[in-house]
Amino acid sequence: GTYTLQWQSSADNSAWADIPGATISDYSPQQLSSGTYFRRRVTSGTYTPVYSNSVLITVSPQITLAQLRDNITIDNNTSTNINVVITGGTSPFTVNYTRNGATQPAINNYLSAADFSTGVLTAGVYTYALTSVTDANGCSAQNLGTSIIVTVTVNGNLTAGSVGSAQTVCFNSSPAPLTQVTAPTGGTGTYTLQWQSSADNSAWSDIPGATISDYSPQQLSSTTYFRRTVNSGSYTPLYSNSVLI
Repeated sequence: GTYTLQWQSSADNSAWADIPGATISDYSPQQLSSGTYFRRRVTSGTYTPVYSNSVLITVSPQITLAQLRDNITIDNNTSTNINVVITGGTSPFTVNYTRNGATQPAINNYLSAADFSTGVLTAGVYTYALTSVTDANGCSAQNLGTSIIVTVTVNGNLTAGSVGSAQTVCFNSSPAPLTQVTAPTGGTGTYTLQWQSSADNSAWSDIPGATISDYSPQQLSSTTYFRRTVNSGSYTPLYSNSVLI
């Protein structure tokens, strides 16, 4: 009728060790980093000690990484996918994030390496940040910090700019240089230029070596049109106004 109690723990449900100080009817385990079995030994006088059922506490694998991918640059009025790489834990996951500081709808049933779409974005800079990642067991990733931020830069629409003005010159004379009036804008911000010429303002040919903002035509023996092509990343090339000499 008098009992001495002792709680024990085991990693394999075979080799048991007493838990110091755990000698009352209930026991509150400490933080666990691996699966552990628990049982309670009961001693009463000279009776042979007996043991309770063993109870297994399974520890969900730690989420060791929850990382957004690198910064992205896309064109205006397009979308991209953002990838969250999650290591550890138990999938599927619930991912909570913000865009430019505003909370977005949670992504449920997210696998450990999948994409979610930003939707169509217009020109601007959008910063995405993880706020929490929770696995199927309700365990959360720890220490989500500023290192897990991805910025999507959306370029503006590409414009070609404009060039020079029409001229009339004498036969076999060199025209005045064709100069840039307005520079290209939008696109990726980096531009590849190519001047072209045409006899009819319809069929155009690249002018070898004419790849800067201005162009100085050679001596002309016939009426000629000139224009400038602007390329920027994956944008569709655009053309300046054509100039008739």
